[in-house]
Amino acid sequence: MVNNWTFNEIDSKAIEGIQSFLPDKVFDIHAHLYRTADLNLSQPNNLYTEGPQEATVDVWRKHVERHVGKRRLLGGLFI
Repeated sequence: MVNNWTFNEIDSKAIEGIQSFLPDKVFDIHAHLYRTADLNLSQPNNLYTEGPQEATVDVWRKHVERHVGKRRLLGGLFI
């Protein structure tokens, strides 16, 4: 099973280790917005079925801010 939508202690420790390497501003160059109702999902356990029913800009921001920090996140290119 995929664990792409979880945020755990391993993630937290990894992020602590890279904070000093991150630039002041971060721009996500590849982000997907979707609604699972619009997808043809043939496999039961994948990135889309494990996450939220809708991946909106607000959902994206919430998850990315955990990794880079709220003050660093500048924006994203959405597909």
